[in-house]
Amino acid sequence: MSRGGRTDNSTPGQRRCVVCRTVHDRHVLARYVRRDGVVTADPERRMGGRGAWVCQDARCRERAVKALPRVLERAVDRARRERVDPVRRKV
Repeated sequence: MSRGGRTDNSTPGQRRCVVCRTVHDRHVLARYVRRDGVVTADPERRMGGRGAWVCQDARCRERAVKALPRVLERAVDRARRERVDPVRRKV
């Protein structure tokens, strides 16, 4: 495993589309975050929290409408588990 936990060949300036799983440069992808339970576009790419990236392909954008809430909910659930699991191990 490489530094930062990445096992693919992407560089820090690249991200993977959550729909088609293709790696692209960040500047050609749209970023979305979950804020207060609502999926929100992050055009400045600076909002806090876990983000999901979608490429500009028309099919990906259409499929993202269904995929983003599910993908971002899993990210929130995973983050909660990672915070809770160490506590459970100590008990």
